[in-house]
Amino acid sequence: MMKTLGYPFLIILCLCFQFCKKSEPGKPLPILTKETVLPPGYNVNLYHYKKTIVQYLNVLNDIIVDSTDRSKAFLIGQFSSGSTFSLASAMGIVKFSSSSNTFSQYPSPFFYATITSLYQASNGLHYIGGSFSDGTYSGCLGYKLPSSTSITIIGGVNDLVNCITEFGNDIYFTGNFTYYNAAPCSPLLFFNKTTNAPVNSFGPQQYGTGATRIVSYNSKPIIAGPGLSAYGRIYTTDGATWDVACGGGFNGICYDLLSYNGKVYAGGYMTNSSINTSPMHYVNEYNGSFWVPVGVNNLPGACNDIEIYNGTLYACGNQYIYSLDKNDNKWKSVVDAGTLSLGNVAMMKFLNGKLYVYMGYEFCELTKQ
Repeated sequence: MMKTLGYPFLIILCLCFQFCKKSEPGKPLPILTKETVLPPGYNVNLYHYKKTIVQYLNVLNDIIVDSTDRSKAFLIGQFSSGSTFSLASAMGIVKFSSSSNTFSQYPSPFFYATITSLYQASNGLHYIGGSFSDGTYSGCLGYKLPSSTSITIIGGVNDLVNCITEFGNDIYFTGNFTYYNAAPCSPLLFFNKTTNAPVNSFGPQQYGTGATRIVSYNSKPIIAGPGLSAYGRIYTTDGATWDVACGGGFNGICYDLLSYNGKVYAGGYMTNSSINTSPMHYVNEYNGSFWVPVGVNNLPGACNDIEIYNGTLYACGNQYIYSLDKNDNKWKSVVDAGTLSLGNVAMMKFLNGKLYVYMGYEFCELTKQ
């Protein structure tokens, strides 16, 4: 009788042991199947969502990657107070960290400021353009140490400095100005960055104002911008003579220039060159003689901004962000129109592997999931 009862008891004991083993504290129950269900047509490589960082940003003129920490950037524009960024003060420049999506104070020397350009030079100085005052002096161009609240203002420039860069020992700048020290000047000026000596001009020619970009091609500066409405919208010089329709020029506005791996790209609202009927796209490449369309197809609208990320060319405009597919040389959207609606994308920047855009007065991060 005892022997007969032993077998059921042994079976129950084994089952209890197995149950206790599966329910052991700290050990999750085994998952036999795991399935992720995506909506039909969902592409994990596209951007699907928008995370608003700042909602009401009235005037943002540029997003400049911090050369000392490429996960950070400087936002420059016309910021009347720091309340937009939850700071005590902004005054034209604010620092942004993509690691935490937060803003921090820039050591500001300004009493008032509209900042249109900021350049981090190899001599350790920040060169700043726009229209500003330190409370005692005012001007359109100056330089400072990044950590200092004091700025040295370079006088004589009569209007906004929109873009600053360096070639060799010199700092070049362009903008809306037409005079330097009360004398007519060209839309491109420069000065020595070692001595910060007085500005020199590429002659007294006035070929229009409103240049916003400078790049270098074969050691020559190329400038462009919405205000350069005559002669082809894009200029270059060898220091003695001007070519005011560089590469044939454009019949429409050039909004952006980008230099990458020895190539120069121009983006804007152009359909052909200014000297003939050679067709243009909204992004074109300079081959040293002429501008040639980029991509076998065109973008859906005028290009506001061009960026390079991981060797891929990106372009943005009204309701679109596209990249150039290297396999078939076609422009393709990187945004899922079914889940994310874009406004007019004025500018974009990749920081720390994240994509940030400025559109419709919003500064946003676009995400893929």
